Amino acid sequence: QFEEELRFSPTQLTNLGRRDLYDQIDDYSLDATDREIAWYQQSVEELKASFVYDELDAEGQTSYDFWEYRLGRLEESREFSLQNYPMSQLRGPHTRLPRTMLNYHDVESLADMEAYNDPGNPDHAAPGCDHGPTIWRR
Repeated sequence: QFEEELRFSPTQLTNLGRRDLYDQIDDYSLDATDREIAWYQQSVEELKASFVYDELDAEGQTSYDFWEYRLGRLEESREFSLQNYPMSQLRGPHTRLPRTMLNYHDVESLADMEAYNDPGNPDHAAPGCDHGPTIWRR
């Protein structure tokens, strides 16, 4: 499940040193949030169908509890997703993308350079993203 979850964040994959979606950036749209919540809901349903909680060891129960907790947090925060500050002087897309590109996005090939030069290209947006962040468009 963790591998599937990572597919929602090409930036996180890059930060982990992975090149799976190297030419893409995260989709911060509400539609993307809804797709992620739907995926978590399905994942928790599969979890409940696959495991008997009381038969899990302490570590397994902690993982189980965390997965349910994560879904709950996503569902609860969705209602308020438009009520926070999207940016501050220290945090937001204006700092996250440059930090990732400078610190984690190594350029070792022509494909890496092409991905580095145009991370905001709508063709490079995360799966399901129909726009690419306008803040980075040329």
